[in-house]
Amino acid sequence: MLYETLINEWHHAIVRDVKETTHARYFNMIENHIVPDLGQFEANDLTNTQIERYVDYKLESGNLVNQGGLSHSTVDDILTIVKSSLKYGVQQELVEKDISALNAKMPKGIAVKPIEIFSKRNFKRLIKYLISNPTSKNIAILISCVTGARIGEVCALQFKHFSFPMETAYIEKTYQRIYEKGKGSRLIMSEPKTKHSIRFIPIPTEVMKLIKRNFQSLETYIASGTDKPCEPNNLRSYYNRLLKRLRIKHLKYHCTRHTFATNSMEIGWDVKALSEVLGHADVAITLRLYDHPAPAYKRKMSNKTFNKILS
Repeated sequence: MLYETLINEWHHAIVRDVKETTHARYFNMIENHIVPDLGQFEANDLTNTQIERYVDYKLESGNLVNQGGLSHSTVDDILTIVKSSLKYGVQQELVEKDISALNAKMPKGIAVKPIEIFSKRNFKRLIKYLISNPTSKNIAILISCVTGARIGEVCALQFKHFSFPMETAYIEKTYQRIYEKGKGSRLIMSEPKTKHSIRFIPIPTEVMKLIKRNFQSLETYIASGTDKPCEPNNLRSYYNRLLKRLRIKHLKYHCTRHTFATNSMEIGWDVKALSEVLGHADVAITLRLYDHPAPAYKRKMSNKTFNKILS
């Protein structure tokens, strides 16, 4: 059996077991990466060495846009899909039980690309502008900056999700565009990526006052200012134009989340509390991503320790 046939059969078989967004993400990886590279091989002929070389290739030059490498996490996802499809093949007796490709692993010692965050000066400038110009899109971006909420989450937020006595927002949905074979793309409103992403997040008092002044109807979506949600791509495009207009170095929208989390760690947030606010499935994820203080913070703390010793 050709591997293309096997992986497509596996993808069809898991449709009831995974979320719609996950199924669509798998489809993109299968269509754009796995089938073009491995689909023509017989499934039984795939070997451990071949798959690990394929992993190395994707890390080095697998990006279809700029010819650079794919991220460690993306390649790890690709490897997971390949191995899951082969395990399915074994279970269905379509592939030999001792196929060596099931032993393929990610290479050790790969340097994971560090996260990017805004400088304190630029982040402060951005937040001050957003507060001074409280349009719907600006308030949505502001919420991401001060809570670490993801773009799909803020696009799904409605006025009814805010508790003014508690100064919180309830994240229960995410709005995103998915791509499906033979159907193109469509927008869906769904539950967030994990159960931990359904959560209450604290909102600073000043931001809550801003929201209360600018919205009235419970059904109004924050990012659009209407009863229809704003597409994440539209909010992202606006954000990109805003950074350019403010002459702030461009960083991806998700870097608002990284910057919030990094600053929170530096001022001493309880890691478990921060993990819950970010919607991480495990505290270990928060520590792995954000427990790397900036050089300026390290210098500051080093001087504090030095002065403490000499006091």
